[in-house]
Parts: sequence; structure tokens; C-alpha cells
Amino acid sequence: MPLKHSLPFNNDPLWEPGLPAMAVYQAPNSLQEYRYRRQASSHRDLLHPQTREMDLMHLHVVRHGETWANAEHRYLGALDPELTERGREQALSLSQKLPASIDALIVSPRLRAQQTAQILNQALRLEPVTMDSFRERDVGVFEGLTQAQAQAQYPQLWAQNITRQWAVGPTGGESIAEVVARVHQGLTELAARHPSGTVLLVAHGFVAKVIRGLARGDFSDFYDWQLPNGERLVLENFHPMALPTGALL
Repeated sequence: MPLKHSLPFNNDPLWEPGLPAMAVYQAPNSLQEYRYRRQASSHRDLLHPQTREMDLMHLHVVRHGETWANAEHRYLGALDPELTERGREQALSLSQKLPASIDALIVSPRLRAQQTAQILNQALRLEPVTMDSFRERDVGVFEGLTQAQAQAQYPQLWAQNITRQWAVGPTGGESIAEVVARVHQGLTELAARHPSGTVLLVAHGFVAKVIRGLARGDFSDFYDWQLPNGERLVLENFHPMALPTGALL
């Protein structure tokens, strides 16, 4: 896949292409629900043959509601804005569609995720647990900038397509490899705590990309797929692939 600059892939909604070897469903309402069911012959069974017949964790990954940075198409990672009114409405709409049988609520430490979780938890009444592993990717000097501003202010970084390099990131920010490692560690902890439960994880766009890639054992469309604000990714019988030792992109 040739490298390209389109929308900032860590904070802007893109499109949903067809996905090989996974079952995909779209809910019959305004909420787009992305659901992936583990198959008996999947790549993950080869990685984890011991999990083939087990009832594993069901993971619902929610992307926080809209913030001003999302609305203005700005890079957003370590910055900590609150939800817009539209973002609160997105969270409220999603709260009415969640299953009642959720056993645990896990939340990123970022304010936008915490506020989304508070709205979702009004009906669930769970004790939220904040996990730093699921904070959004820090994009360093690109934080708060539009693409045009990033290109103008940091032309050398922009020329390197720096946000899409596996082992390095924008100055002061995280590499993709660093984010994958900490998200994988968080998922491993969740799977150990909730081996057969249903977990609601309120996090971020880039984190959702990583989780989906680890669930599928495939990062081939990593730059094309994006979970929109206020929507969820459902992973049934979830177990992450083994942590990769080299670049996946």
C-alpha cells in the first residue's frame, strides 16, 4: 500500500472497507456498529490454539464523543479537551443501544473518554476502572494542528510521513510500535481479569485501530479503517494476537 496523506488517521472518521475472514454487521439504525466474530479457523487460533474451545472475553470498544478538535479536523492525542454538545449527544445515543449484560467498564484517562463513560454509565451503574494503557496516541508537536499547519510548521517531519512510521513518531510523541505495545499489555490484563465476561472499553480512534488489528492478526488496512466518534467496535470471543516483534506496517 503506498503511503499517502489523507485525513489525520488518529482522530478523523474515515470509511469502512470490506474485511476478509471476519463477520461484519451494521446495525439497522443510525448507529454504525462494527462487529467481528472470532472464527474457529482464524489466524488467532493458530497463534492461540489453547483458546480454540474456550468462551473468551467479549469486548465492546467505544470511541469517545466528538470534541472541538475532532470537529475542526485537528490532530488530537495528549491534549485533553472536553466533549462538545454533539459529542454528549453521541454518547447518550450510544447509551441507549448498549447491552445490559456488561460486566466491567474500562476507561482511558483522557477527559473526553471519561465524560463519554459517565454518560454511558448512567444506566449501567458500574464502577469504572481507568487504565492508562488505553490513552490516545501522543502525536507530539502535531498536537492541536490541522494537516496544513503541521505541513507548514514541520515540513521535514511531514515529508517523512512521520505519523505513519512504525518505529518513530512526531517529535515529542509516540511511535506506532510504542502504542501497540502498551495497548497489547492492557488487553492482556483485561483478558486475565475478565476471561469470559463482557467488557466495555471507552477509548479513542487510534486505540480502536490497534485493538482491531491485534484482534484480526492483520494490520493491512490500518490506515483506511476508522471508528467514528460515539460508535463502537464489538469483538466477540476476543483474544489479541501475540505481540509482534517487528514492523506490521
